[in-house]
Amino acid sequence: QALKGKCEESLANTLSDENAAELLLSADMHNALDLKAQCIEYIRDNSAQVITTAGWEQMAATRPELGIGLFESLAVAVKNNNKKQRTN
Repeated sequence: QALKGKCEESLANTLSDENAAELLLSADMHNALDLKAQCIEYIRDNSAQVITTAGWEQMAATRPELGIGLFESLAVAVKNNNKKQRTN
């Protein structure tokens, strides 16, 4: 488990617009939950750029449910941001 954690951390440090969707796909396939969470956060924060990549197209074609999960994550983030703005 320690090695898996170090690998997830190392891969998370390489996240970019070009590889985020591919890493999410790999993290999901290998049950790498920490890496998956970081990929989701990265994609949520950089979605406009990530959705233009070949990796996104591959993920959407092979595992569309991951895209649905990302959309849900984005919706929650927007909702939470709206709540913060109303209380300020």
